Amino acid sequence: MKSNRVKRPASSGAAVDRGELVSRLNAAGHTPEFAGSICQVPRKHYVDPDYFAAETTVLFRKYPAYVGHSAEISAAGDYKTLKIAGVPLLIVRGGDGVARGFRNTCRHRGAPVMTTANGNCGNGGGKMICHYHGWTYDTRGALVGVPLPAAFPNLDRKANGLGPIRVQEKYGLIFAIIDDDAPDFDLVDHLGDLGPQFDSIGLAGFKPALHESIVAPTNWKLAWETFGESYHVPALHPRLLAIIPGSGLAYDSFGPHGRITLPLAGLPELLAQPKSRWAAAESGVHILFHYLLFPNIVVTLMDGAAQIQNIAPGRHVGEAVTTQTQVFAPTLSQEKKNTYGGFFNFSLHDLTANEDYPMAAGIYESLVAGSLQHTTLGRAEWPLHLFHQQRQRLMAAAGFA
Repeated sequence: MKSNRVKRPASSGAAVDRGELVSRLNAAGHTPEFAGSICQVPRKHYVDPDYFAAETTVLFRKYPAYVGHSAEISAAGDYKTLKIAGVPLLIVRGGDGVARGFRNTCRHRGAPVMTTANGNCGNGGGKMICHYHGWTYDTRGALVGVPLPAAFPNLDRKANGLGPIRVQEKYGLIFAIIDDDAPDFDLVDHLGDLGPQFDSIGLAGFKPALHESIVAPTNWKLAWETFGESYHVPALHPRLLAIIPGSGLAYDSFGPHGRITLPLAGLPELLAQPKSRWAAAESGVHILFHYLLFPNIVVTLMDGAAQIQNIAPGRHVGEAVTTQTQVFAPTLSQEKKNTYGGFFNFSLHDLTANEDYPMAAGIYESLVAGSLQHTTLGRAEWPLHLFHQQRQRLMAAAGFA
């Protein structure tokens, strides 16, 4: 992949200067801020099964992975089930208020310990009981009950608790590392200056309203790329132009992560006011924050509302699974909940599922067919340059070119 050096330095400082962002969007007009050069990504990185297997290990099992919003498991005994890189996981809130993570695998025969009939969250009342044979674990993962114990003489219960994974929680976000041999992590350091930005808007206090998933026949990176640039908006999403005019974009990097700021239809009204008023720009009315958390999380953040999207590898190299969670501040008016929730649903279904992902699937088919030996990201798509550069650095460090 050709190296690309952007002109704008990585951002520092936790405060969001909305006035400065409005000034940059005003200067850029209806076009994105540009990178210094183009970027190319090899075909192999999208279609090779061996590369895919290595990538899911490096980026999703040995690197901090987002596993949920705090409000999804707000009460003692609440749990969430999910899979990351094919590994069944279980995130549970203990009676002490601590979120813990385990492999969702009973130590008896390997069945899922917890399942959910509707959605992926529930409450086990302080116990986690495997429905296959009834082995029971507490919220710390300890094995506390075995039916017909005489059938398992000399069973060491301490050695047969659920397999733990390392979990940390901050700013309303829960992250985990799956593999035992992966380096430890500190979530505050991992999120860097983005953490205080989430904190300042009260993300930890938001409440979940909707959770759903869609599956697309494409590589997960091609799905992810649809979120990282606005260059395609005028051609592919003409209906979106009434909400987000043009392809204007301001981008700031925060270590491996980034923040896209988009202009909304209400921005011209703010621009007509004195510059001293620009700092009062409202996210959801004048501008829109679009956070890209490496490697696969998109947080679309409005004042009082957020859409958290997890764009994950599926069961094989040509499948991507996108999970959406909508969360809202308890103090947000019902009118704005309806407005913002409607936009989130429009974004997921009308834009992403019906327009973006069919295009990503077509790109994947072309790459599989060998019609392209690389994809090309132009100067207007530079948030994706940084994503691929960071991904490549981690893969190279693990011995995969």
